[in-house]
Amino acid sequence: MSASHQTDKEAFAEGARRLWEDSQEAFRERDYEKAAQLVQAFVAEHGEGGGGLDPAQVRLQLGITLLRLKRTQEGVAELRRSVSLDPYLGRSRYKLGIGLARLGLEQEALDCLRQAVALDPDVADHQWRLAEELRRQGFMLDAYDAVYSCLELEPEHAEAQATLKALKKEGWHGWAFRKAKTFLSGRLWRGPVNAKSVKAKAAKAKPAKAKPAKAAKATPASTTEAEDRVSG
Repeated sequence: MSASHQTDKEAFAEGARRLWEDSQEAFRERDYEKAAQLVQAFVAEHGEGGGGLDPAQVRLQLGITLLRLKRTQEGVAELRRSVSLDPYLGRSRYKLGIGLARLGLEQEALDCLRQAVALDPDVADHQWRLAEELRRQGFMLDAYDAVYSCLELEPEHAEAQATLKALKKEGWHGWAFRKAKTFLSGRLWRGPVNAKSVKAKAAKAKPAKAKPAKAAKATPASTTEAEDRVSG
């Protein structure tokens, strides 16, 4: 490889890294429109795996940013892409569940949130979001199980405490009303998910191939944990 070609390659990688870092900075500053434009420019110029970044993480970051902009359908499309690139990335399924719930795709949203919990059972936010969606859809007893699982992991989890308070306030009257509504709409809770079954299905969906060199981790930027929980 000639020296000039090596220099061009290094300059290309440096440009990709700088563009990605700029997108992360814009996200942290809550300039989501700029952040989305920068990530889209990154993908257009360097590909979703440009600069040695993890393609699934790049699509995840774009999906989260679009959800923050309330561009839900676009965000869901990016999150589906992230899941297809890495079926084991629980955070992608978690965010996808949030987006699907916004679109009114309730059963698919529950499935994604349950899968996120199965893949990352020690992440309190996943347990809480599942509990909140179960409560919203009327599966009160299952919601209790999920919210208590969250509070076991993180006793001071403010959103989980609020969900538990809402469950207690609604009581059996709320449970009966929502259960009747669920029955009349023909939807049924499918029960708990086994983590092994989720991972087995994910493995089947992803063709076996030689393990590539580990890509640099593109960690999605976040402002605060609380905002990430409630904003999607």
